[in-house]
Amino acid sequence: QYEYVAEVGVLQVLPTRGPVKGTNGVRVVGENFADGVSCRIGGSVVSSGRLESSTMVVCRMPSRLEASMVTLEVSVNDVDFRMATEQFEYLEPVALMQAKPSRGPYNGGGVVTVIGAGFPDSKGLQCRFGGDGTEVSSARRQSSSQIECSSPLHMAGNATLVVLQDDVSISAGALHYLFEPPLSVQVLEPSVGVQGGGDLVTVSGAG
Repeated sequence: QYEYVAEVGVLQVLPTRGPVKGTNGVRVVGENFADGVSCRIGGSVVSSGRLESSTMVVCRMPSRLEASMVTLEVSVNDVDFRMATEQFEYLEPVALMQAKPSRGPYNGGGVVTVIGAGFPDSKGLQCRFGGDGTEVSSARRQSSSQIECSSPLHMAGNATLVVLQDDVSISAGALHYLFEPPLSVQVLEPSVGVQGGGDLVTVSGAG
């Protein structure tokens, strides 16, 4: 028995960039998607596709040996593939070595210099303090080995620090940044002194 299926349409790929190590989360927006959907990467590698609806599929992007641009196609029968107009760009990972300073106030606002290697010349660089879903801050590229970003408001404690490009992580590993609680001065002993100064004052507090 021969089965006719509606022609697949591919409208958009989100995101259009990702790390060379691969990713499971590339969404393809289109039409007439159905059970048995698959994704073809770079014209040859067929990867699994997860059907979200008749208009959205999530494709698993396999790892690549080096940065490159590849085509992305979708099929519901593994024979007739429809190619996206946008290509997917695999990005080289950025090596992270050091954050200066590696700690700062929990209410943010401090400038953090990230030392590493391979920072691309892009206006879309960002820093993310914490896991997925946390706020990102824009980064300023100083050179291929240094960027600067501002620390955000964050609960006190340790947080991971990674670098993104256009909301996609390009870090090989992560750094750690300590958000410190505010200082609290509770007691000054003595609380008065002579105008000429020179007295030893003990400050008691927290943080």
